[in-house]
Amino acid sequence: MCEIMNERFKTVLTAEDDFPEPRRTLHCQGLQEIAVHKEDIGRLLDKLDGVSGWVLKECKEQLLDLIWGIITSSINEGKVPLE
Repeated sequence: MCEIMNERFKTVLTAEDDFPEPRRTLHCQGLQEIAVHKEDIGRLLDKLDGVSGWVLKECKEQLLDLIWGIITSSINEGKVPLE
């Protein structure tokens, strides 16, 4: 199973250069608060298909807090992680 997953991932993943930091500041008006709920993330994970979707669905309970933390930190800091 691991070899099958590895071969599948190798066919869809590419090596990407690091994204440079933006040179401008983005100011949004009218957007007061964004609320992200773990239950919503869980529902989205349940809807995924394919091998990578299967892995995410099977590991949903272990990944839920981590994904939620990344999303909320990104929203609070106003930037997307480089990794």
